[in-house]
Order: sequence, then C-alpha cells, then structure tokens
Amino acid sequence: MKNIMTNNSKHRTERGIALVIVLILSAIGLGLMTTLIYLITTGTQVSGIQKRYKTALEASMGGKDIVLQVLSMKDRNMSEISTYLTSLTGMAASHTDPAGCIGGGFAGFQTKLRVSRSSWAGCDNTIAIDPSVSSTYDIKFELGVDPRYTVYAKIVDTIAGSEVSEDTKLRDDKVVDSQGEKIQVAGVPNLYTVEVLTENSSNPQEKAKLQVLYQY
Repeated sequence: MKNIMTNNSKHRTERGIALVIVLILSAIGLGLMTTLIYLITTGTQVSGIQKRYKTALEASMGGKDIVLQVLSMKDRNMSEISTYLTSLTGMAASHTDPAGCIGGGFAGFQTKLRVSRSSWAGCDNTIAIDPSVSSTYDIKFELGVDPRYTVYAKIVDTIAGSEVSEDTKLRDDKVVDSQGEKIQVAGVPNLYTVEVLTENSSNPQEKAKLQVLYQY
C-alpha cells in the first residue's frame, strides 16, 4: 500500500511539473508570436510613413522650384505672377497680405521681394507657416491631381543687392581696362531665405517643409 501511494504521488508530481513546463513554453511562444506580429505591423507602418513623407518631400521640391521662379519675377506685377502660377500648375494660385506687411497684398509682397528685411514695415519674419491662417504665408498654389498637394511659401528674410544695367560704367574716367574701355560694374544679387511648406490637400498629416536660401 505504501509503495502504491508513493508511486501515485510521484506521478502527480511529474504531471504537475510537465504542466508547468508546458505553460511556460506556451507563454514564451505566445510572447514570441506577439513580438513578431508587433514588429511586422510596426515595420509596415514605418514603411508607409516613409513612403508618404518621400512623396510629400518630392512635391515640396517641385513647389520650391516654382517659388524660385516667382522670386525671379520680382519686377513683375502680381497679376503676371498669378497668371504664371496658374499656367504652370493648371490651377488657380493666390497670394495674401504677407504676414501683416504694411500696404498688404501686392505692395507687401513687393516689399519682401525688393528690399532688405531691416526696411520691412510690419512684415512677419518668423519661420512658422499655419495653413489655416493666411497671414502666415505669402503665396499658395496646388500641384498634382491624385494626390493633390498645396504649397505655401513665405519670404522670411531678404538681403537686397544692387542691380546695375549692362551698359553702366564706372564714373571715374581714369578707371579703364587694357583696351581703354571703362570698367563695367557687376550687380550684386538679392539673397532670399524662404520657407516652403507642402501638404497633402486631403490629408494634412502628410507634409514636408523646406528652408531655401536663394540668390538672384
């Protein structure tokens, strides 16, 4: 009888240990599976985020090129600039009263384009652009169809140069070149710092922002 009871206790102990081992192994397996699913899901999400950001960044680079073309038209009127943007993008573009500039509208935009920041009258020079507040950007236009991106641009700094026509000469008749011609004076281009924010028109979370230093 004693041997029978001893054997039964031994079997119960072995079954208990086996059950504990099975539970531990099951918990480890479940943990591994959960971790694997998490890694796969996270990897997919990160890949999607990177893809969307890359698309937004490419759209922002395209928007930047158009903005630089606008800067090169600094001597044109706003109607010509708007017509240019519309013809280039196929969609209507708009400009605002640039960040509170005195004179607003085209006068404010021309101020930013033509004179140094130290001479701006009330113009905002912060790098912040809020698409919901039109006074925080100078111009906006759209690119693409599906997806469509909205581009917001803002001049935050201008260092005005000096423009000299090709036939301008130094006034001092004694300053000449080897052929006896008066030396031409080279113009100094304007230097602009521009913020460009581009976001998906249907999903504002997809966005990219560039800061551009441009000399023209």
